[in-house]
Amino acid sequence: MVRNVSENNKELNFTKISQRIHQTDFVDGFAVIFIGLILLVTAGIIHFSFSLGPLLIVIVVELFRPTVSEALRKRFTYPRIGHFKVRTENPRKDLPRIFIFMIAIVVVSLTIFLTLEGGNLDELYRNIWKYLLITFGLIMFGPSIDLVQKTGQVQFYGIGILSTLLGIFIFFLDLPRQREGFILYLIILGIIFIGIGFFIFIRFIQTYPLIPDEEEPVDKELER
Repeated sequence: MVRNVSENNKELNFTKISQRIHQTDFVDGFAVIFIGLILLVTAGIIHFSFSLGPLLIVIVVELFRPTVSEALRKRFTYPRIGHFKVRTENPRKDLPRIFIFMIAIVVVSLTIFLTLEGGNLDELYRNIWKYLLITFGLIMFGPSIDLVQKTGQVQFYGIGILSTLLGIFIFFLDLPRQREGFILYLIILGIIFIGIGFFIFIRFIQTYPLIPDEEEPVDKELER
């Protein structure tokens, strides 16, 4: 019985430590800003019908973001809260689960929307951009739930909630050009995330001011 309690405590402590480590990825706001930037890039790709759009998104997510994010953190984050590396599990191990969740949302959403259109595939295709407003918002609950589990911070549910509510709002605006409505949705959502990210960043630098290195007079006396 004592052994079981001890093992449970170790597992609990490991979970808490793991959550604290993941929380540091969002403490400076840069991760949220990059979410907003990716949404804006996606809106631009759809607007200009850029055929290499998916490749551009991969470049932004896999190459540009980590490099720029690390440079920003070396400049603003690490001098304030320090920096350490720990050996963690493969960060991509949860991607298949998130991907399956997203696929399930798409399938269920399309099934519901097709039913609303009376089984008419042509009508579903004609209104696909309008239905994407709600589907995309629901899809965003995938990363939302994943972040809550990793960090223990329930405010990350706000990503899915905000995305869904904004999608529903624009859905009922009934804009004449549905494609532009979805682009507008991505732009507004991206700007909101960038604004939230900058707010987090400003609060971060105020909470953790940069302390300049002070020269110790004792060392100067010894040098004499």
